[in-house]
Amino acid sequence: LGIFNLTNTTPGMVMPWLTVLLVPQFGYSALFAVFAALSLASAGLLASSYRRF
Repeated sequence: LGIFNLTNTTPGMVMPWLTVLLVPQFGYSALFAVFAALSLASAGLLASSYRRF
């Protein structure tokens, strides 16, 4: 139950700060590139966890 709570609250705390830091300097295209990289990284982590079981 604690891990589910962590996975729900962490993006809500991290992403606004990431947006505030990236958008004024690099624009929305950099923000979307970071989001794409993070989603690929999470897909890789999920794929590797399925292989272990």
